Amino acid sequence: LTVKWMLDAEQGPGINRYFWETRPWADGGAFYFFPLGGELRLCRPPEATGGLLAEEMGLGKTIETLALTLLNPRPQTQLTVQHQQQVQKLCTRATLIIAPKALIGQWCAELHRYAKDLAIITYDAGDENASKVHSRHVRRTAGRDHQGCAVGEKVETLAFAGSDRWVPATITRVYKRPDSVLYDLRITITAEFLCDHDFVFTSYPTLKIATGNTVLQCLKKISWWRICLDECQMVREATTNLAKSCTDLASVHRWMISGTPLTTSINDLNGELQFLRVWPFSLSDKDDGFWEHRIGNAWASRDPAALDLLNPLLSTVMIRHSKSQRHLDGSKLTSLPANSIQWQGLPLGKGSAAYLYLWIEAFVASELTRRVQSGWGRGVLDQLNADDKRCFHKLRALMTMLRRACTDTKTIELPVLDDAIRK
Repeated sequence: LTVKWMLDAEQGPGINRYFWETRPWADGGAFYFFPLGGELRLCRPPEATGGLLAEEMGLGKTIETLALTLLNPRPQTQLTVQHQQQVQKLCTRATLIIAPKALIGQWCAELHRYAKDLAIITYDAGDENASKVHSRHVRRTAGRDHQGCAVGEKVETLAFAGSDRWVPATITRVYKRPDSVLYDLRITITAEFLCDHDFVFTSYPTLKIATGNTVLQCLKKISWWRICLDECQMVREATTNLAKSCTDLASVHRWMISGTPLTTSINDLNGELQFLRVWPFSLSDKDDGFWEHRIGNAWASRDPAALDLLNPLLSTVMIRHSKSQRHLDGSKLTSLPANSIQWQGLPLGKGSAAYLYLWIEAFVASELTRRVQSGWGRGVLDQLNADDKRCFHKLRALMTMLRRACTDTKTIELPVLDDAIRK
């Protein structure tokens, strides 16, 4: 059901066609009308296909994305150079996956498990110039024989097993065997090289780099068939460099993937929808004001008018299933075992690391106790005053530091901690 819905979303008329109508002016020309909200715009809404895949954790979002990729490949007729905003773009069949670093290995393992023949590459910070490969398919430039190739020599090799594209490489090690010779090589990564793959992975920290980001510059040269943001709540603040970098990438289809797309408030959705380009819900309040006026303020005051707009939006762009759901015949949606939570203590070691963690823990506990005793925390976040909201976000940042300290206290940024305490 989910894969069929995703397939329909990519092959359908586009998300904005469900919300906007083109209507003529009496004296010629046209404007664009949004019947659900009774508003009009003079600019044409962008073409946008894709959606928000919000399945509960464990229900196979990775496999559903893989199935979509296999069922809806890019037609060969579209694999030509395009010009977008007077900039030449290389068209590729590849799906670009942007995910937290910790999840890229899980993605690759699942893809190798169910689709071993796919060409997969991770292109991340540190891989700007070259990617390590192991191959026996080596030749000198101009197709000359590879016999006698030595370490440090510049040669050509196949982009990956099964490819017919030869790419520049440098030999880093030679393995001589009785019947063959194998080579370790470093391939120079280019946009053309990435285009020859089915899946390309990169991480959010890489795209956060503001200046001199050669990875981002390379990714921007390509018109991707599909871009997927895993854990899409990472771009909930549309004004950050990360969100802008993701939004500026060119693609035909766009998907946001997360079991928990909302982390702080309903306003997270406004920032996330900017990637999907769903008008007018994705327009920033600085430039348009629709979200704050029609949804943000109404939601904060618990006005049912907010649901009159949110329900049609979510039913169009989002799909979600949970483990508690059942089929019409009463059978369970999945046979996964019941979720369980176990508390496991972690040894903090000795010395400064343990002292720092315990000090932060005591500080957070004292702040929480003081605030609760003063009456804070009895209402929802949207109903707190400005001072309480600042306290909430400060404590939330400190709790994040505690979680990081469980792994390694070196991950704690002491200037940030000091600033939070002073405020």
